[in-house]
Amino acid sequence: MRTLTRGALVVASTLFAVAAYELGHADPAPLLVAETVELQGWVVALDGADVVIDLGTKAGAVTGDSLELWRPIKVKHPVTGKMVTDKFLIGRVRITQVREVVSLARPEGTLLRDVAVSDVVILRKAAPAPAPKPKPWAPTSATPSGKPSATPSGSLVPMGPPPIDPSLTATIADPEAEDLTRVFEELQGTAPEVRAQRYEAFVKKWPAGRFAKVLLEEAAALRKGAAPQKEDVATKSFARPTEVLVGTPLTFGIELAGHAIGAVLHVRGATDTTFTSLPMKPAGTGYFRVVVPTEVLRPPFVSYFVEAVFPDGKSAPVEGTPTEPHRLGIVDAKAGAPASYERVFSIWTDYADYNRLRGNDYAWQTEGFFGLRFGDVGLRAARSGFGVFKGAGGSILELDKTTPAKNPRAVGLTYGYIEAEAGLTPFWGLVGRAVIGLGKDGVTGGVQGFLRIGNDKRTNMMLGGEFLGGIGLRGIAHFELAVFPKVPIGLRAEVTNQPAGTSPALYDPEATTQTADIGVRFVGQVGYRFTPAFTVHVRGSYQARNIYHGGPGFGGGATIAW
Repeated sequence: MRTLTRGALVVASTLFAVAAYELGHADPAPLLVAETVELQGWVVALDGADVVIDLGTKAGAVTGDSLELWRPIKVKHPVTGKMVTDKFLIGRVRITQVREVVSLARPEGTLLRDVAVSDVVILRKAAPAPAPKPKPWAPTSATPSGKPSATPSGSLVPMGPPPIDPSLTATIADPEAEDLTRVFEELQGTAPEVRAQRYEAFVKKWPAGRFAKVLLEEAAALRKGAAPQKEDVATKSFARPTEVLVGTPLTFGIELAGHAIGAVLHVRGATDTTFTSLPMKPAGTGYFRVVVPTEVLRPPFVSYFVEAVFPDGKSAPVEGTPTEPHRLGIVDAKAGAPASYERVFSIWTDYADYNRLRGNDYAWQTEGFFGLRFGDVGLRAARSGFGVFKGAGGSILELDKTTPAKNPRAVGLTYGYIEAEAGLTPFWGLVGRAVIGLGKDGVTGGVQGFLRIGNDKRTNMMLGGEFLGGIGLRGIAHFELAVFPKVPIGLRAEVTNQPAGTSPALYDPEATTQTADIGVRFVGQVGYRFTPAFTVHVRGSYQARNIYHGGPGFGGGATIAW
C-alpha cells in the first residue's frame, strides 16, 4: 500500500511539473487579421460572349471568381504635351471555366464600356493562412532509429507539450482592423483626394488606434501628390470682367506668379451641365490669354474659373473653382449702344409625289422668309414670309379604283405669313404662325403652331401641326441635329391629307369631289455650311397613303444669316 501511494505521488508530481512548464512557456493566442492578395491579369481575346483572361489555376483562380474589369487610358495633356496614364473601373466579370493558365469569363451586370482586348482584370482573394510555427518541444515515442528510448523507469525526458488542436484556437476580434478593411474595399478606384478624406475621417473615429499615424501620413502624401496647392502659384494681375455685350468676342487674360507654365479657362453657360475648356496661350512672362468665342457667351450669364498648369501636368484653380465659379453677365446691349440682332433670310422648295409619279396626287410648295433673332428668353425671334402651294389630288377610291378614274382636283394657294417664337426658357419655346392667302375659292387663311424642345441654335425637336384653307391638315414632328458644325441635319415625319384635304366649293363633274385620304410622309435633309453665314441643303422624301399609293419627293434650299 505504501509503495502504491509513493508511486501515485510521483505521477502527480510529474503531471504538475509538465502543466507548470506549459503555463510558463505557452505562446500567446495568435491575432488573426484577414488579409487579401491582388492578382492582376489582362483580357487577351474575345470569343463571342466569352472573355478570355490570362489568369488560371496556376495564379489561384477558380470557377465562380468575380474579377474587377478596368480600362487603361493614355492621353496627351493639351497644355504640357506630357502623356498621362491611368485606368478606370468599367464593371466586373465572373469566371465560368478555368484552365491552367487561362480562363473564360462573362460580364457580370451592366458594364460602362464594352470589353476590349488589353483591358485589365484584378482578382482579389483572401491570403492563405500562414503555416503554424513548430513548437520547441516535440513528443517522441521512439529514437531516430525507430527503437524505443532507453530511459530509466520513472525518469523524465523533455518531450514538450502535445500539439494544440487548431479547432480549439479562438480568433481574437479586431474591430479597428475590420473597419479599416471595409474602408480599403470601398476606396478602390477612387481619387486621391477622396482617399485622403476617408483616411482622416477614420483617424477621427479611432484617434488612439494603432493605424492613426500611418494613415495621417498617407493622407498628407496623397494630398501633396494629387494636385499642386494654390499656394504654389498666385494671381499677379487679373481684372475680373462683370459683363459683356452679346455677340462680342471676349479677350480673357491673366498674369500668374509662381511655377505655372500654362493656364486653362473653363466656361459654362447658364443652361449647360459641363464646362467648356479653353487652353490659354502664353503672351509674355507669366501672362496668358484666350479669345472666348461668341457662341459660348450666351445670355443671361456664363460661369467660369481659371486653372494654372504645372510642369508635371497637374493643375490648381487660381480664380474661382468648379464648385464656386465666377459669374460673367451677358447683356443684349450696353447703355447707349445699338442693339445687335441676328438676321436671317431663307428660301426652300419641295416636291412630293403620293401616287407612283402618275401626276394625279402631288404637292409642290415653295416658301421664303426674313427674320430677326433677339435672344433665348422672351421674344426669341420674329419672321415674315411668303409661299406658293400647288398640287392635285383626291381620294384613293376616285383616283385608283373608279373606272374610268376621275381627274385629280387641282388646288393652289399663294399666301403670306407672320411668325413669332417665344422662349419660355433657353430650352423650351413656342412657335406660332398666322397665314392669309388667295386660293381657287377666294381669300382664305391658315395657322401653324409648334412646341420646341431644345434651343433653336443647338439640337432640338419641334412638335406641332398646320391647317391651310383649301389645302388640308398636317401633323408634324421635326428633329434638328446640330452635332456637326458644318453639316446640319434635319429629320421630319408628317401625317397629312394634303394637297386635297378639304372639299371643293365648286368643282368640275369630271374631277374628284372627295377629300384626300390620310397619308404619312418621311423627309431627310442634309446641309453644308460653306461659311458661318451661308448654308445650302438638299432633301429627299417618301410619302404614301397606302402600300399601293405612294411615291418619292425631293427639294432644296439656302439660308443666309448675318
